[in-house]
Amino acid sequence: MLRYVKMLKEALKEIEQREGISEYRARVMVAGSIGDRSDLIEIIEDLGRVVVTDALCTGTRWFMNKVKENGDPFENIARRYYQHNPYPRMIGEYERKRKMILELAKKYDVDGVIFQRIAFCDYHAVDSVLLAKELEDEGIPAIVLERVFADRCREVQNESSGVPGNDRKVGAFFMCASR
Repeated sequence: MLRYVKMLKEALKEIEQREGISEYRARVMVAGSIGDRSDLIEIIEDLGRVVVTDALCTGTRWFMNKVKENGDPFENIARRYYQHNPYPRMIGEYERKRKMILELAKKYDVDGVIFQRIAFCDYHAVDSVLLAKELEDEGIPAIVLERVFADRCREVQNESSGVPGNDRKVGAFFMCASR
């Protein structure tokens, strides 16, 4: 395990020394279902935009709220697990989800948010549309894209980012979400 910690520290040191990306046309947040598809990020970057944060099911939300170090460790782990940033399946937590998305969008000064959801994920189907509307009301352009699981990509012919046409939808979206 210590070998991996050492490797991570070395990687972080190298990353911190890199020059940041300065030439881009928009700062983007990707949100929604699990991020098992890198081609959406590639489409965004190929269009001259940069992804600056995410609110994916298995992304940044897992690293936002740390486990408290004082007190009972088991209680603290359980509390962190059950009270960290909520998923769409958590009924009665919409306000916390909305607040988290808006805070991320403002903190990272995003020009637009792309919600991507896996087909037939009813939880994200509802939340993504509602959250996109909330962002639009705050002046932040948002779009919701539907896609398939990454392991089904081989079954879908002539597709990009999980569903045919998503690359064109993203391009059109950036007509209103640019600097």
